[in-house]
Amino acid sequence: MLIAVISTSIIIPVSASSEDDGYTYPDDASEEEKEEIDEQEQEAWEDAGRPGDSNDDDDDDNDENSDDNDDDNSDDDDPNPYCDTDKGKAAPVCHDRLDYDQDTGLYPCNDGTEKKRWQDCKDATVKNVKNNHSTKTLQTATTTTTSTSAEESSCRLDGSADGIQQTFDSIKYQACGLYLNGQKAYSDGFIMGCTQVGNTQLICQALVDGSILNTKTQQIQTSTTPQPPTQSTPRTMTPSSQAIQPASRDF
Repeated sequence: MLIAVISTSIIIPVSASSEDDGYTYPDDASEEEKEEIDEQEQEAWEDAGRPGDSNDDDDDDNDENSDDNDDDNSDDDDPNPYCDTDKGKAAPVCHDRLDYDQDTGLYPCNDGTEKKRWQDCKDATVKNVKNNHSTKTLQTATTTTTSTSAEESSCRLDGSADGIQQTFDSIKYQACGLYLNGQKAYSDGFIMGCTQVGNTQLICQALVDGSILNTKTQQIQTSTTPQPPTQSTPRTMTPSSQAIQPASRDF
């Protein structure tokens, strides 16, 4: 009977000799056994998932969380509706103006101010809507005013040219009536051109007033002049329609 004796190396865990190794070799370990131990420890270290990598993942998670927090903070810049209003009840986030400060006794408003009575808090969200509406209304009014001013300027130039010729054009005057203050602009331009050629203000004004009066009179006459009645053509009798009298005969 043969008994085979196999020599094996037993690794005895001991306290780490350094922070980098984390383990020590047996006193009677050969160089080959040390290399084998190193390989085993290396595999165990890799299987553990590289502890240093977990820290990197944590850092990435922290960065993502910080980005999310930044986004949440950016949303906080806009005022939230009051929780006691219908809009605030339907919103995911609302501003509680009833939560007063116990030290000061003041109520916080969503516009950043504090009031003694929560009813005095102005709604910053409504203010923003009103400002946008006012801006759009102002832009529309500005566009309309600019267009009207251009038409008035054109009427004034036409009136000035006619005033230099001292010929009041009733057709142009009536056309300028389609615009706000258009006829007045034509009249003022006419007087300005009329005075430039040496006439007095009084004479030019009298010429304008007389021309305007004549224009209105013509309009009234045109609208009230009756149309002449249609005359029927008289009938004439043809020879065939006349009675033929027999001639008298003497016997």
